[in-house]
Amino acid sequence: MAACLIKEIRYLLRSGTKLYVLIMPVFVVFLFSVRTSGMNMAGVSHHNMTGMLFSYGCAYTQLIFVSLIYNSLGGDGAGVQFYFIAPLRMRDVMLGKNLLTIGIFVIEVILIYIASAIISTPAPLDLAAATLFWSVFTLLLNMSIGNVRSIVSPKALDPSKVRSQNVSGLNSLISLGVVAGTVILGGLMAFLCRYLQASYWPAAAAFAVLAALAFAMYMMVLGRMDSIAAGNAESLTRELSKA
Repeated sequence: MAACLIKEIRYLLRSGTKLYVLIMPVFVVFLFSVRTSGMNMAGVSHHNMTGMLFSYGCAYTQLIFVSLIYNSLGGDGAGVQFYFIAPLRMRDVMLGKNLLTIGIFVIEVILIYIASAIISTPAPLDLAAATLFWSVFTLLLNMSIGNVRSIVSPKALDPSKVRSQNVSGLNSLISLGVVAGTVILGGLMAFLCRYLQASYWPAAAAFAVLAALAFAMYMMVLGRMDSIAAGNAESLTRELSKA
C-alpha cells in the first residue's frame, strides 16, 4: 500500500495540469471575496460573507476531486493489468489512491482557511466544525461511490488532451449529483440553524454522525474492492489499454 501511495505522489508531482487545478480553490476564495466586496461597495448587495468564505471554498474543493476519485485508475493506462499479476490486493491500490486524495484534501482545507482568514475574517468555531464534518462526509461518500465507478466505468486518459473530460459522462453526473445533494443538505442545515437562531453546533453534530456512517460505508466498500475488480478485470484492462 505504501508503494502505491508513493507512486501516486510521483504521478501527481509530474502533472503540472493537476497541480494547477489543485490550487484553484484558493483563487476561488479570493474571487468570491472580490466579487462580494465590489457589489457591497456599489450598493447592489449587502450580503456579509464574514466567515462563509471557508465554507464556500470547501464546497468548491469537492468538485476538483472528481477525476481523482471517479476515475482513479485512468492514469495507469495499460499498466492496470499488472495490478492483477503482481502480488497485491486491489484494496491496497485503491486505499493508496484514496490516501493521496485525503492528503490533498487536508492541505486544501488548511490553505483555504488561511486564505479566508486573511482576506475576510476567520470562520467561527461552530461554522468551521460544521464545514469540516460536512466536507469529510461528502469526501467519504464520494470515495465510496468513486472507487466502484473507477473499476466499473473507467476512462483512459490521453495526456495530449489536457482539456478533455477526465471521467465518463455517467460518472461525472453521479459525482455532481452527490456534491449537489450534500450542498443542498448543508444549506438546509445552515438555514435551520439561522431560522432557530441557534449556533452551527447542531449542524456540526449532525454531519459528524453522517461522516461516521459514511466512513463505515467506505470501509465496507473498500473490503469488496478485490471481488469487484476480479469481476470487471477484462473490461477494465480493455478500456484502459486504449490510452
